[in-house]
Amino acid sequence: MYVYHRLGLDVMGNNTTIGKNQIKNSLFLLEKIYTKQKSSHLLQVFFESKSEEIIKIIQGFSLEDKALLKSYLIEINPENIYKYKKIKAT
Repeated sequence: MYVYHRLGLDVMGNNTTIGKNQIKNSLFLLEKIYTKQKSSHLLQVFFESKSEEIIKIIQGFSLEDKALLKSYLIEINPENIYKYKKIKAT
């Protein structure tokens, strides 16, 4: 949560590139949590409140990063698969 909010969103105001990289890193960290505990309540709450915001942020990423993050999000948050399938990764 710290990496996503403080090092990602807060930094994006001053340096978009660094902030976006930190957001990407935070999603990779969440994937590690998912592999250890697939039914994590923390992940459910996070994605319930942040899925739309994450999608908006990802739209500004490179095509390669979009495709990678889209696949991660579909894997770790299948409840919102219909939202993530709308990410244009091509």
